[in-house]
Order: sequence, then C-alpha cells, then structure tokens
Amino acid sequence: MLDISVPWEKTAESILSQKGTVIVLGLPNAGKSTFVKYLAKEGIKDGLKVAIINADLGQADIGVPGTISLSFPQKETFSDDLSIEDWYFVGEINPVGKFLQIIVGVRKLLDKATAFSDLIIINTCGLIRGRLGRILKYHKISIVAPDHIVGIYIGDELDSLLRIVGRFSKNVYKIPRSPLARDRSPEERKEFRERRFQNYFKNGKVLDIPLFTLYSIDKYIDFQKNSYEGNLVGLLDDKEHLLGLGIIQNVDLEKRRLFVFTPYLEKERIKRIEMGGLKPEIKVGK
Repeated sequence: MLDISVPWEKTAESILSQKGTVIVLGLPNAGKSTFVKYLAKEGIKDGLKVAIINADLGQADIGVPGTISLSFPQKETFSDDLSIEDWYFVGEINPVGKFLQIIVGVRKLLDKATAFSDLIIINTCGLIRGRLGRILKYHKISIVAPDHIVGIYIGDELDSLLRIVGRFSKNVYKIPRSPLARDRSPEERKEFRERRFQNYFKNGKVLDIPLFTLYSIDKYIDFQKNSYEGNLVGLLDDKEHLLGLGIIQNVDLEKRRLFVFTPYLEKERIKRIEMGGLKPEIKVGK
C-alpha cells in the first residue's frame, strides 16, 4: 500500500478530472516513477484509458534502459514489467548529446498514444539543473505542450524552470518528494539497470546477420580502429520502427557477418541496425 500524501492526492484528483497529457519533472530519486504509477492506477480505477511514456533512459521502473517506451496498463495492479506497445531507440542512459533523439522519440510515441488514450503520463529523466537540463526540459515540454506539468521538488530546484515552461501548459503542480523515495548510490543505479537488461535478454539467442545491415545514423563506425563487441544495438524494420534490442557478440569482417544476441528472432524483418554506446554487463548465451 503506497503512503500517498495529501498534495499528491489533490494533484491526481485535479488531473483526472480534466484528463489529457501529463509530464512529470524532478531530480533523480524524487519519486517520479512512483507518482507516474500512482496516477496511472488511479486513472484506470476511474475507467480511463491510460498510456505511460517512459523517457527516463536509465532509472525508470518501466521499460528497458537506453530506450523510450510506450505502454498501456490495463489493470490497477499492473507491475513494472508492463508490455511495451511501442518504443524508440536511443542507445545511451545519459541524455547529454541525445536531446534530439529523446525529443523526437517522445513526440512520436505521444502521437501514437493520443489516438488511444484519455490520460497520457510522461516520465522524464532527472536532468533538471544547469544549462543542459533547462535546454532539454524546455524543448521537450515545448514540443509536447502538455495539459499538466507536475514538478516533484526536493528543494527549490524547480522554481525558475517551472516559471518558464509553465507557459506551455494550462496546469502546473508542485508537489513534495515521495516519502517512499530514497537516494540510490551509483552502484545501486547500475545494478538496477543490469537487472532490467538481464530480464529483457533472458531468452535471447545469437542471430547471424549481414554486416551491411549495420548502418548507424548516430555514430561513425570503424571496425579497423574500434571493437564494438558488447555494444547495445537497436534492430529496426523497413519503416525504421524499433523491433527489439541486441548486443553485438562478434564481427566477422572477412565473411561480412554480424553476430547479435537478442530475444527478437524474426531475422528476416531486421532491415537496419543502429549502434548504441551502452555495453550492458549481462551474461549472454551462445
């Protein structure tokens, strides 16, 4: 049973009475994921069609690290392992240098969610402070134009930002940090990500794929100078839709073959592979 404060309850009541798109802001460990799940469950309880877009690349309880994902929870008792309806590959857990990909990914998933949902809740990363935090949040909120902005505060870190980005929304709420939230050490955050990866890849197999399929928009790839074994990759179809994730196991330059460990096994649908910078530390099969 969640210990929900009065400001959280009143904010949820206001949002649910109006519906629409909600974006949730806050520093790391402020309780963003907890509020997202609480609001989603209350919305489902009220009979609303709810969508969750996870744009926290590293620490969200829903989705897979390195991606932005869209889920449609159906029951009040949904778990963290929600099925992913659609997603977008970023390939990193640090948003710095990936602002364009993040903003495009959120917008594309929002467009899809809008057609099916009464309430869309967008969880964001904890990059709030400093120039880069302002740039990312300003442009993301500008392109989303949410009906509601929820800022979960620890101190006064949101005040100046909310004064500006609040101009893009009809409703702005500032609520205190969750009593359940606690600071995670860097080691705990890393372990959390690896558990998410391990769960995703648990039924993976190695696919033998033509090397020409690896065509990265985001990175310059030079097999003569760099090793890409262990890198996370996105597997895309002929419409540039993300089918699944993989981990490069081996590259055979002589035979022009790429060996990728992945739970996505419909090899014939994979038309392009995008390179990520992450190297998940998980045990993979042969």
